[in-house]
Parts: sequence; structure tokens; C-alpha cells
Amino acid sequence: MIKNNAIISNGNGLVNCNGTVENNAINLNTGNGLQGCAGSIVGNTIENNGSHGIFQCDGTIVNNIINLNTVNGLRDCTGSITGNIIENNHNNGIFQCDGTISTNIVNSNNGAGLYGCHGQVIDNIVMYNNVGGISDCNGIVAENKITANSVYGLSDCDGTVSGNMVSANYGHGLAYCNSTIDNNIITVNGSAGVFSCGGNIVNNTIAHNIDNGIQYCTDTVKNNIIAYNGGYGIYGPGDNSYNCLWLNAAGNFYDNHAKTGDMYNNPGFYQPGHWNDNGTPEVDDDIWEDGDYHVKSEIGRWDLEGQSWVIDETTSPCIDAGDPADDIDKEPDPNGSRINVGAYGGTIYASKSSNGDGPEPVPECVNRPSKDYNNDCKVDLADFAEFLTEWLTCGLNIQEACWE
Repeated sequence: MIKNNAIISNGNGLVNCNGTVENNAINLNTGNGLQGCAGSIVGNTIENNGSHGIFQCDGTIVNNIINLNTVNGLRDCTGSITGNIIENNHNNGIFQCDGTISTNIVNSNNGAGLYGCHGQVIDNIVMYNNVGGISDCNGIVAENKITANSVYGLSDCDGTVSGNMVSANYGHGLAYCNSTIDNNIITVNGSAGVFSCGGNIVNNTIAHNIDNGIQYCTDTVKNNIIAYNGGYGIYGPGDNSYNCLWLNAAGNFYDNHAKTGDMYNNPGFYQPGHWNDNGTPEVDDDIWEDGDYHVKSEIGRWDLEGQSWVIDETTSPCIDAGDPADDIDKEPDPNGSRINVGAYGGTIYASKSSNGDGPEPVPECVNRPSKDYNNDCKVDLADFAEFLTEWLTCGLNIQEACWE
């Protein structure tokens, strides 16, 4: 283990180290901060190095600060990258890393936030990067907040894009992505919400974008809310159905038309996003507030702020308005036996329906107990039996000390 050292002003900081590297200051080296290390890299500060912060390291990379390195924050790493702050690097934040990338803050890098990464990208905050948020990444991209990046939010990503908040990016929200795009909230991006994407675009909320909601996307476009965009709702031919379109400034369609199940109706958002003037008359310092795009329901709507079910005075027309052939999946009871339109349709947070009980929803583990040894999301006699298999075992090297 290499721990609690200051590794400063060398060529490379650490090279070919296979043990844990923990709580070190690795700064101001003329080459890479770390290179070719296969052990875990945990809790280090890796700053102001003359090349990459971390290069060709294959162990777990957890809870580091990786800042102000001259090239990329991380490059060519294959282990999981979790819980790091990766910011102000002079090129990309994370470049060509293929392990799972999760719960990181990737902020204000001079290139892309993530570029050419092909593992899962889950639950990160990717913001204020200079050449796009996430580019050329072909694994699943899910549950991330991708906001205020120059150029695009996501581009050229060919894995499933699901459950993300993609907002206030300077160009398109998503562009040139060729796999399924579902359950995303895509708002107030500087050009189109979704541009030239070849996969199915299903159950998204696409609103308040400066130009068209969806443009040049020719595969299935269904169960989406497309509202309040500055251009057209859907621009160009496509296989559209069961979408809710509303108050798109240039019109709802260009070179296209309403098809089966498409409707023009106020979607009934609880609290659409809006610009906060930050207490000044200048627009340059305005801040976009994401809002809450759950649709209203007199039977029950999930409230983001309160984290509870609440009752509204009105019910959205988007409830039970999706493709009747689609599985309702995880929608809570009562669900009307038909999927909702919009980003929360088919999820455990779908607004509830007044149209009967519907079938029982599929349960999902949302808060796994720490003593759930058999991974069934509950603690019962089966877990106690697992616990008993190691009852009165001891791992001390001096056995006599075990039961003192």
C-alpha cells in the first residue's frame, strides 16, 4: 500500500504500482500522475500534472479529486470509476475508459466530460464541459444529470440512453445516438432536443428546447411528451404515434403529421422548469431550474421534493394515453392497464390512473437492507440462515484470541 504521501515534482508520479494507492497528494509531476497501476486508487488528490491525471490504470478508482491536469483527467483505464470529482482538466475529463463509471462529478473540463467510454455510465453529474457532455460512449447511459455543456449533451452514443436529465446544453440535447432513448427528460437545450438519432425514442419528456423537439429521427417515436419547444414538435418524417404535442412555437409537425394516438393537449406538468434570474437584470447569470415534470393526477402523483405521493385537483390527459400494446411495466397501482405518456410512463413513479386497479405492478428494490444476504430485498429467516453458516467462525491469526 502507498498511503499518505506527497508525490510532487517528479517525471511521472507513480508507475506500475499494483497495491492500493490511498490518500496521497500526487501533484505537479511533469508526466502522468499515475500510470500503469493495477491496484485500487482511493481518496487521492491528483492535480496539476503535466500529462494525464491517471493513465492506463486497471484497478478501482474511487473518491479521488482529479483536477487541472494538462491532458485528460483519466485515460485508458478499465476498472470502475466511482465517486470522483474530475474537473478543470485541459482536455477530456474521462477518455476511453471502459469500466463502469458511476456517481462522479465531471465538471468544467476543456474537452468533453466523457469521451469514447464503452462501459456503463450511471448516475453521474456531467456539467459545464467545453466540448460536450458525453460523446462516443456505447454502453448504457442511465440516470445521469447532463447539463450546461458546450456543444451537445450527448452525441454519437450507441448504447441505451435511459432515465437521464439532459438540460441547458448549448447545442442539441442528444445527437446522432443510434440505440433506444427512453424515460429521459430533455429540456431547454440550445438547439433541438433530439437530433438525427436512429434508435427508438420512447417515453421521454422533451420540452422548452430552443429549436425543434425531435428532428430527423426516423425510427419509432412514441409515448413522448413534446411541448413548449421553440421550433416544431417533430421535424421531418418518422414513425410517430401516441405522442402528446403542445404549444411548440413553430407548430407541432414539419414534413410529417399526426398518426395513430398522437394528440394535441396540455400535458399537465406539475411544475415545468424555468429560468431563475438570480436576482439580477442580466440574462448571462440566469440559472435554469429543472422543475418537476411528473404529470398531475387526482389519484396520485409522485412529488420530487417531498418524496411522497400527493393528490392534485386535475388529471393529465397523458395518463393511460400511451401505446395500448406496450407493457405497463412498473407503473404503480392503480394504473389503468395502459402505459402513461412521458418520461415517467412505465416506471414506479408514473402518475396514478382513475381507470380501475389494473394488474399488480412488478416490484422493484429501491432501498436494499444492509443485512439482505441473499439479495431478495428483504431480511427474513433465509438471511438468518445465511448468517448462521459462519456463526462462531474467526479470522484472527491467533485462534486463542478469538473468544477472549
